[in-house]
Amino acid sequence: MDFKRGDSVQRRNHADGRPPAYRFRGVVCGEYDNPATGEHGYNVSLAHDPGCIQNFPGYMLEPWSGEDGR
Repeated sequence: MDFKRGDSVQRRNHADGRPPAYRFRGVVCGEYDNPATGEHGYNVSLAHDPGCIQNFPGYMLEPWSGEDGR
């Protein structure tokens, strides 16, 4: 899934459907590419940790569901 700056996102469930240990909510504030691994990801400003400093591979994110949870 592709995201753009300003999109609200959350951490995606694990491949087997289990929820993550911590489901954060954040806002996409940039993108990055890692040439060494070919990974494409997003810079995310987290609700509990503002600033565009958290990096997450794209496969870890999904659109925010509208529910805050931990």
